[in-house]
Amino acid sequence: MGNTGLGKHRDVHSSDSTLEFETGKKMFPSEHEAKRILSAREPDMDSYSDYDYEDDAMEPEPPQKRTIPTVFRWENGGRDVLLAGSFNEWKARIPMNLSQGEFSAIIELPEGEHEYKFCVDGRWIHDPNAVST
Repeated sequence: MGNTGLGKHRDVHSSDSTLEFETGKKMFPSEHEAKRILSAREPDMDSYSDYDYEDDAMEPEPPQKRTIPTVFRWENGGRDVLLAGSFNEWKARIPMNLSQGEFSAIIELPEGEHEYKFCVDGRWIHDPNAVST
């Protein structure tokens, strides 16, 4: 008589390196084998120094240029005042804000000399308060 197993055939392999679980039929390594596999994957960190790099061609990042908040003012009237200059390659016209009868804009500019002009009501005008050289 004995155990009939309800008609299911169960095939269990005995191995010291794997265990087979009936649900899902996934093979799992033994604890000893898992440790051996993991240790083979880990690099020997004692052989590296803090200054060793895998990529010898790596270049240091260039220092970022310092910017300075720069105030531009237009006090000579107009309804619509825009600003452009060498700092944006004359491509963008920056709208200036009107407050208490004066147009102004604050722009972060890299250190150095810059040229600029105002566009007042569609006409390009040099800053009458700027020193000419």
